Amino acid sequence: MCSSLLQVLPVSKKDKHGWPWTIETKKSIYKNNLEFHWPKVSIITPSFNQGDFLEETIRSVLLQNYPNLEYIIIDGGSSDQSVDIIKKYEKWLTYWVSEADRGQSHAINKGMKMARGEVVGWLNSDDMFPQNSIYSLISLRENNKLSIAWVGECHFINKDGKFLFSQKPKIGDSAEFSDWGIDTCIAQPATLFSKQAFEKTGGLDEQFNYVLDVDLWIKLSAIGSFSVTNKVTGMFRLYEGIKSLDDPAKREIEHIVTCWINNQKLIAQKRLDHWGEIQIRNYILDLSFRNFILYVSIWIYRKTAKPFVSALKNYFVTKPK
Repeated sequence: MCSSLLQVLPVSKKDKHGWPWTIETKKSIYKNNLEFHWPKVSIITPSFNQGDFLEETIRSVLLQNYPNLEYIIIDGGSSDQSVDIIKKYEKWLTYWVSEADRGQSHAINKGMKMARGEVVGWLNSDDMFPQNSIYSLISLRENNKLSIAWVGECHFINKDGKFLFSQKPKIGDSAEFSDWGIDTCIAQPATLFSKQAFEKTGGLDEQFNYVLDVDLWIKLSAIGSFSVTNKVTGMFRLYEGIKSLDDPAKREIEHIVTCWINNQKLIAQKRLDHWGEIQIRNYILDLSFRNFILYVSIWIYRKTAKPFVSALKNYFVTKPK
């Protein structure tokens, strides 16, 4: 039996070196900590037409060499090379499917329903785990068993995988997580959490397109605590065209809405006031402003907060140009 997964995985591309192409996490680090209980960890990768990065993502999960890993890929019916890449690694996957879905959060929820791990997380198909990531987070869990989420530092990388900057985690309670980017900030690919706690939240809110992770952190922090490590446990790929940078206006409105529906109304109003003063005049001068108001109204009516819609409309309409 080969002791090196690296030796049996498909041969890496000739121009690729280092992690996760020619390097793997050593299996011995798990054997040297036999007193630890290595729980089943389920990782979900939602995928759609990210064939340029998907193989690197897959290898970064498999080459963790975690002894109790469940890896599930939910592809949304990609038309690029994604399915060929998935098939290339399917013997090491627990499950995969390629079929039309309702978007990222739906794909993740589908995977989570299949997951059998005590600890779960998702890794988008353009992000990566660094070497020893799962080991570091599960070691953190072993020393913080009362926590329900475990998070480390995240390296932001460019399209070519070059280091850009690092983000250290800032955690807090539910109110502090609601004021995301001010009081708290954690990177989704650097985070694992309890499957049981995830189920208590009801899963990801599939109406959110931009803040599905923030909404989950708010809900999880209302259930239990987060623990942090200074180890680097995630790699977030930052490049032009990614959803995270797509539409700051819609992202902030979704953020305001998730504050509202999670009963953090003061923070919702605070962010609305702050963002309105800085950003809304750009929309007042643009024809897209009407669409923006419609977008806001639909979102909040869906959450049955009609009085807030009226206040929101009045806020924008009465603002001076």
